[in-house]
Amino acid sequence: MEKEDFQYDELLKRLIKNSPLEAPSGDFVEKVMGKIPESPVISPSARPFYLNFKSVLPFVLLGIFCLVIILTSDFPFMGWFQRKEFFTRSLIPYFLPVISGFKAIFINKYFSFAFMILLAGTLLVIIERLFSRKSPENQMG
Repeated sequence: MEKEDFQYDELLKRLIKNSPLEAPSGDFVEKVMGKIPESPVISPSARPFYLNFKSVLPFVLLGIFCLVIILTSDFPFMGWFQRKEFFTRSLIPYFLPVISGFKAIFINKYFSFAFMILLAGTLLVIIERLFSRKSPENQMG
């Protein structure tokens, strides 16, 4: 260090020793807080229905799948419920006209082309939404 640095250190040392301790005024906090503007209160917005639906849908599908497996299995305690034969003999014949109607629709080549274009467009929209998803923090500000 040079001689001038020591002089400044000594000067600062004397100034600090001789300066009295100062306390802020009694209303210092109120004055400072009065000058600070209030920040706007951000209320949590309601989540859109489709976000709740997306989070519940896998569990509903899993529950339905498990229920179908349990009801169509051969557990001894499930003797009161109709088995697979009931579904194949009683319910499926009612759906055969509907299935044959859809078969006639899908055989038509114009409908097949329109259906393929619609399916491709839907897949593109789904892929675009999956890859351009924004986080909730980015959407707010």
